[in-house]
Amino acid sequence: MEEEKRRKELGDFLRKRRTRLKPEEFGIEPMPHRRAEGLRREEVADMAGVSNIWYTWLEQGRDNNPSAQVLGSLGKALRLNRHELLYMYALCGHRPTDELQKDFRVASSLRILLEKLEPYPALITGPRWMHSPGMMLSAKKSERFLAIIGWLSV
Repeated sequence: MEEEKRRKELGDFLRKRRTRLKPEEFGIEPMPHRRAEGLRREEVADMAGVSNIWYTWLEQGRDNNPSAQVLGSLGKALRLNRHELLYMYALCGHRPTDELQKDFRVASSLRILLEKLEPYPALITGPRWMHSPGMMLSAKKSERFLAIIGWLSV
């Protein structure tokens, strides 16, 4: 059941992103009789390098497992931003590419929250528990805690 819910959510996500794009942005001339809002499925499939049927099945939530490479192609075709790409990777159970993970910024509101949590240990991670110097923050008094769990050498 959980898998079915995930596929439906992916289909809804792809459909919403496809309909928000204007054909003119892709050099597709507007036709007076065009009924589709945004891009058509076949246009997205063509730009992503996948078959129209397969993309249609993705939007319909059918049982298929897109590879990380296909997700990247769909992301480019749908002009997804970084957060949307991370969300799509998470929905499909794939680890985001290194390029998506690097230089993840922590919001200033979270930095302030960490300062307010002194002297208690705190850790901020990104999607799927990834951490990097730009994402992992700790309160000053948390260094001992991080050293104990092996994330900081003393």
